[in-house]
Amino acid sequence: TWNLNAKGPGESLDAWLFPANTPEPDIYSIAFQEIVELTPGQILATDPAKRRMWETYIMDAFEQRKVRKSDYLLFRSEQLVGTAIIIVVKSGISKNIRNVESATKKTGLQGLSGNKGGVGVRLDIADSSVCFMTCHLAAGHGNISERHADYRTISGGLSFLRGKTIDDHEIIIWAADFNYRIGMSNLDVRQYVEGDQLDQLLSADQLIRGMDDSEVFVGYDEGPIIFRPTYKYDNGTDDYDTSEKARIPAWTDRILFKGSALRLKEYNRAELRTSDHRPVFAIFDATIREVDHAKKDAIARDLKRSIRQNETMSGFAKGDDFPSVSPVSKTSVAREKSPRLPPRPTMATGISDKTESALPAKSRAPSLHTTTTPSPHSPLPTHSLNSPRKAVPAIAARTSAFVPSASTLAAFSTSSKRQPPPVPSDVRVSSLAATSPTITPYSTGDHIVVPSSSSTSRRAPPLPPRMTPTPKGSLDVNDSIPDGLLSKVMSRDMTASPTPSNETHISVAEKQPPPVVPEKPAALRSSSLTG
Repeated sequence: TWNLNAKGPGESLDAWLFPANTPEPDIYSIAFQEIVELTPGQILATDPAKRRMWETYIMDAFEQRKVRKSDYLLFRSEQLVGTAIIIVVKSGISKNIRNVESATKKTGLQGLSGNKGGVGVRLDIADSSVCFMTCHLAAGHGNISERHADYRTISGGLSFLRGKTIDDHEIIIWAADFNYRIGMSNLDVRQYVEGDQLDQLLSADQLIRGMDDSEVFVGYDEGPIIFRPTYKYDNGTDDYDTSEKARIPAWTDRILFKGSALRLKEYNRAELRTSDHRPVFAIFDATIREVDHAKKDAIARDLKRSIRQNETMSGFAKGDDFPSVSPVSKTSVAREKSPRLPPRPTMATGISDKTESALPAKSRAPSLHTTTTPSPHSPLPTHSLNSPRKAVPAIAARTSAFVPSASTLAAFSTSSKRQPPPVPSDVRVSSLAATSPTITPYSTGDHIVVPSSSSTSRRAPPLPPRMTPTPKGSLDVNDSIPDGLLSKVMSRDMTASPTPSNETHISVAEKQPPPVVPEKPAALRSSSLTG
């Protein structure tokens, strides 16, 4: 990890990337902070040009290193404004790496700005999950709580695909500018640094205290710090800040890790003077899980088979005998179909002419209506519908709780063959005349019964009497009815002429006589007649 202070490449990176007396790493995780100058324009939009320039410079360093045993390739990179991470791997192990993802999380200006935040890359090496993280937390000597809050925002808010978080991985490495300072005066810190009394400084280190109090990086470890503070130097020199601000030296650049598979081999800083920070590096050995999936599947099948056998034998653990099982012969069972009602007739095709022969309806058993004598007052002829379906086996008669009335019964035979009576010859479509409002077809369960209007003597009820207007008070109550009005009122002795039998009959003689109208005065009567 290295805070570049927006400086470009210029000096050799061998002391940082290829420290002496160390084997060639299989994977490099290289983190940068302030890779660009944090101007308002850069904060609003990430500029990848500087990152690409550093990517090229790093890969050239791999090509030009003194001892070259393996080839490396640029595997993945990600950037959030000035914070970036670059993953470089040996070409020989790239085939064992899969599920590579990257994610970012802003913390500047309450999550709106990317001048501060975190960047992560996760991947699977064989069957072990690894997460590489970098970040740039809040600056300022006294902003300890702000740095704690930034860490919690990143660790809890940064997530990869399928909802994976940082803590969901077996191996986690943070290499970053955490910006934690030393809680001493500037003079004391500089004196302890000059005397290499690092233990006195570490006792006042804000990050170590926060980890001891379980406020940040719970469960993480850090290697022993045996190097001087990495911040803040005058650019290009070995002198700590000599400006008017005279910032207190601190270990802002650190590497933390989590995972039982990791073993720290080296933790130190490199003496590169391009920036006001010194770069830091750590070397780890990692134990990677590699699963034989063929053997795993075979073991899983054996376990499932054992579980099924244990479940089968659990019922006979007390010495019970196995139940005898007799073979079951296949028996075909005919499904009994439920009878259905015949189709509903229509005015065009539902009623047969008298030349049509009636076919018995055998799709349903006769209902209770067949055993009831029809009413003698309403001898209604019946009519059956033709059914195109084949006859089905006889079904036992059902007992119905419905007791039909005499006006809804139909007369037909109850023979053992359940045949309906023949269709009468006098049934025609004209029997459903619109002038007979009381004639309604009905069903007896076997067929539709349509009564004839000519065979019934039922008549429509008489109309109510017409109301006679009340005479006005100006009329003469003793005067007789004017002659001009007599022809427009029917007398009580008049009767209506006879009408055909299939039409509605109205008897005028059955109406109540109109009330007697009092006579008008002579003067009023003469004036009304002249008018």
